[in-house]
Amino acid sequence: METPSPHAALIAALDASHSDAALERAFSELVSGADLPLLLAILRALVRQGVAGLAVRLLESTGGLLTDRPDLAALADELSQPPSGEIQWSELDERFRDNANAALSGNPHLHDTLDDLTHISERLHLFVTRSGTPSVVRDDGQGRLDFVLPFGDVRSRAAGLDLPETHKITGFVLRGVPSGPLLARLLDVRHRNGFAPPIDILETDPEVFGIWLRVLEHGSALGDPRLNLFVGPEATRQYHQWLATQLARGVGGVIITNDRPKWDPPILDRQFFADTRADQNKIKDESIEAQALLYHDRDMASWARRFKEAGESGPPLRALGFTTCFSTVIQHAMRDLASAFRRRGCEVDLVKEPNPSCLDVDTWTALARSPYDLVFVINHLRSELGNRIHPRLPYVCWCQDHMENMWTKEAGRSVGAYEIVLTQSPWFLETHCGYPADHLLATSNLTDPHTYDCVPVAEKDLARFRCDVSYVSHGSRTPEQVALDIAGHHREFASCLQRFLVLAKRHIDSYGFIAGFDLYRIMMQAENESGYGPLSPAQRGVGLCPHVLRLYDRLLRHETLEWAADWAKATGRRMRIFGRGWENHPRLREFAAGEIANGYELRCAYQASAINLQVNGYGSLHQRLLDCVASGGLVLSRYNPTDFLREPWSDLRRCVEGGGITSLDGLLSEAGRSQEVRGVVEKLAALGVPGLDPVRVARERDIELMRQVGVYPDEMLSAESYFKALAGMHGVPERAAGDISGFSQLTFHDRAELHQLMERYVDEPEARTTVMTRLRESVVTHDTYDVLAGRILDALATLFRRNSGKAAERD
Repeated sequence: METPSPHAALIAALDASHSDAALERAFSELVSGADLPLLLAILRALVRQGVAGLAVRLLESTGGLLTDRPDLAALADELSQPPSGEIQWSELDERFRDNANAALSGNPHLHDTLDDLTHISERLHLFVTRSGTPSVVRDDGQGRLDFVLPFGDVRSRAAGLDLPETHKITGFVLRGVPSGPLLARLLDVRHRNGFAPPIDILETDPEVFGIWLRVLEHGSALGDPRLNLFVGPEATRQYHQWLATQLARGVGGVIITNDRPKWDPPILDRQFFADTRADQNKIKDESIEAQALLYHDRDMASWARRFKEAGESGPPLRALGFTTCFSTVIQHAMRDLASAFRRRGCEVDLVKEPNPSCLDVDTWTALARSPYDLVFVINHLRSELGNRIHPRLPYVCWCQDHMENMWTKEAGRSVGAYEIVLTQSPWFLETHCGYPADHLLATSNLTDPHTYDCVPVAEKDLARFRCDVSYVSHGSRTPEQVALDIAGHHREFASCLQRFLVLAKRHIDSYGFIAGFDLYRIMMQAENESGYGPLSPAQRGVGLCPHVLRLYDRLLRHETLEWAADWAKATGRRMRIFGRGWENHPRLREFAAGEIANGYELRCAYQASAINLQVNGYGSLHQRLLDCVASGGLVLSRYNPTDFLREPWSDLRRCVEGGGITSLDGLLSEAGRSQEVRGVVEKLAALGVPGLDPVRVARERDIELMRQVGVYPDEMLSAESYFKALAGMHGVPERAAGDISGFSQLTFHDRAELHQLMERYVDEPEARTTVMTRLRESVVTHDTYDVLAGRILDALATLFRRNSGKAAERD
């Protein structure tokens, strides 16, 4: 009786499967020994996979079996008849050239190496299965099956590779060239902010690298800037030397070894990365020392002279801006501010991450090579960069967003003597975070009328954007989807956000908007009714308030777009929504018009649209509004009470100062006697300003809620301090959309008002031009980067002049 094969399960898998997985396991078994049934099963599987030539080589490598079993010798003759599956190297010459050129585009140091790889040894043979899996064998002169690239289930291996969370990845370091599927999977890895982890490949065998360039399909990916290749016996040393100079790159990462027979992978251990990191830090330290030589003797008086001379007949000021490749909004703002500085006579350089595979900007090299008179950055204080920027080099930080790193007392204390901060909320940063008042400069969103010019664009450029109504935004995900994105796997948090959406929709349906403080009332109601929490004020201020503001903003935007879509369908008008992802929106996908480039294309879209929509829950003075107005386009904006706070608040301050009012109770008592004061107070209350109820208990309830919300400074959380804030217009933006002349004429509260405005202006170009001319004059006068650039230079000159005789206390 024949003894059962110990490989019975594997043999069954080989007979039943057409995948490469069983064959990979079978070849592994051959290394430790295999019986005749397994060998026969492998041969049959290879024939089914279309590589009978590889089966012949396997059979010939058995040596003695061919002598002892004449039937196997006959089988070898039979195997020579079907297609062998062998690919001639000459058939891959064109692919090699294309892949080599792609690799050279990002790795020019490989030029000489690739010149030596134009020919493949006649001893190497390539077999490709029907499923596209390559394997390469070498004639070893002794009849053995000598694999160079082993047979493997490369697709399953690539798909099954366990990778860490993307945000934790410094990069991928590959020892040996990867399979095509593995390379494709790694190239697909990206963080949601756009970061693409770098992929460093070290291949010590040039011959294998030449083979790889021939078998790799879709090799155009080799030109990806995140891909770094090091080839040859010196690959490890070259990688160390190169990586030490990449100051914007991390050192280390996820190491993946692509094993193959008779090959010793390069040694990339902890010591290798520690030595590389030490060399990189040495270069950084030398750069910081070089920078110190440029600025160590600069003081307030010297900077006062420098700015004064530059404003007269001296050499122009030199400014350096650090920006990012991960935010187009920041890129465009930095671009436009840099252009404005240049128009003011400054020389300007902009530096950002070299590519999306770097998580840092190389400030070290930029600041060590030559002196600058000014550094400007968005959303990052000097203190966040450690000692990378000398404390006596003038530094401007533009706080554009609610960044946790900037809205703390520690951040406020860190502002140095040679530093100014631009913000929409100087009073808040001063009182809540301790920023020095004389280092704060108020500003709002801005536009560049040179980029967004109202001069009519040629019709050929307008044609592809023509429509009756348009909207521009990447915010295509629905409010419900955004709530899920925010909450992630936190079920209770998701429940709270979903409850907020229900309550917010109900309020919007009744009033058309949510006025200021009402938003926080709804937030607290959602927290209580959902069972999420209870949260502390600090937790709400950081972890809940920003998210409900974002959801409210998204609710307004999408509801307004649906109103416009209903009008377009009912009237047969053309509506287009420009931006990312709208083709996936459940109700608005038919209006998706694709992404649009900032700058000239956006200017064309504004001019080509009879009506441009602007909706913003935070406040309408947004760059989209300003850019459109500067371009001469007509903008219709959904009513937002925040846009109209400045005028009645100014009236309130005038009433307080003129009437000698000294307390909140006194103000409300006067409102009971004076129709003027009562009108101002009622208007502010209607716009969402809390604490103005004539009933004391209600006022106290408002202030207690302000305390619980966690975003109001302590200086506002008593009746006395709150009155001072009201009377001093503390927290009121320096400028709002309502300050733009004529803006209020183009706002709408509900669906009916929007439809009326669209009907009024859609077919009346002269009416549109008349109303928008007035708005543009106001915007160009007050809301441009040119205005801001002048204010920044003046503020720095004043700061240095005022302190030129004083010691720099925060130096």
